[in-house]
Amino acid sequence: MTAPGGAAYSPTGQSKGYAMRRITLGMAAVVLAAVLPGCGSSSASDTGTGPADVADVGDTTQVTDSMDVPLPDSDDLAETSDPGPGFDAWAAFDDPPATDFAWFNDRAGLRALLPFAYHWRPGTPQADAGHLGDFAIGNGRAFTLLGLAFPLNTLHGMMGPTYARRQGSFGDLALQIGDAAGAPRSFQEEWIGAFRTLPGVLTVGRLGDLRLATIDLAPLPPDGEPARGVHAAIWRVVVVHNDGTAASAPASLVLTANQPQTPVADAVVETTKDGVQVAWFTAANAVASAGGLVLPLPSIPAGGEWTTDLMLAHGTPETAPAAVRAAVDGEVFDTLVADTTAVYQAFETATT
Repeated sequence: MTAPGGAAYSPTGQSKGYAMRRITLGMAAVVLAAVLPGCGSSSASDTGTGPADVADVGDTTQVTDSMDVPLPDSDDLAETSDPGPGFDAWAAFDDPPATDFAWFNDRAGLRALLPFAYHWRPGTPQADAGHLGDFAIGNGRAFTLLGLAFPLNTLHGMMGPTYARRQGSFGDLALQIGDAAGAPRSFQEEWIGAFRTLPGVLTVGRLGDLRLATIDLAPLPPDGEPARGVHAAIWRVVVVHNDGTAASAPASLVLTANQPQTPVADAVVETTKDGVQVAWFTAANAVASAGGLVLPLPSIPAGGEWTTDLMLAHGTPETAPAAVRAAVDGEVFDTLVADTTAVYQAFETATT
């Protein structure tokens, strides 16, 4: 089955020991065929350090029916599976992330989530990458995986502005709440899930009274219209909600990179032989360094929330970072959601 953007689409993937785990595919399963073998074999730390770069997608062998491996029966599954700490949660279909944030009030369509979710609870072991679920978003020009490392919002295997003939991917980027000095702190509870109406991913992490939600989208152009610069970008909405009874103490948003970044004004830039990636918050006052970005958070009143966007835009290696940023100027997230939903729903209708 071919999805919008020209990539194959499949609803499931297979993990170690024949344990089946759900994969939300942002219409990029061709890329996943190359990405997942390199992603499911090592663990990752709280700071977002993930598995090694993916292999060259252009060298991937095409899978045919003759190469299919039959799944074992239930008795074999019980004997050969290596469920690990994360498998039971996937088999039981955890509760998806909460959508009780005020940000969703005007976006009711995004409150519908698929049943494939993972909830890491306090006091339970954190699954390694081989037992975590894979959530991918992509549109043929920008791609990333989530859910393979803690924090679960870690962006792994990012590609852009093309998937073709890549030697590897951009480094991992993890978003956490930090103290006033910009030191990141690990979440005490996390969730990850996928939207039902379009190929996007929602994560929520809790630290004390603060909950951090991320909404990730690789936008699709309307049918028949050419792609714009924003269609080579990952757009992340960031919402911080204060569940406490008092205003929040001084804090920060910390974007941690596991590969050295080049600071350019309030953004960080990573360049490979295949492309350039520019990451920045739309809110002012972010501080960029080789390790990532630190954005001071305002005091959030009890029951209130604060929102910004994290942009991850891509260009060819020779494109100046300023030009990469300028290519997404004037774009509106809600318009992109509407366009992407229309294209995705048309695809779903045509293939069901």
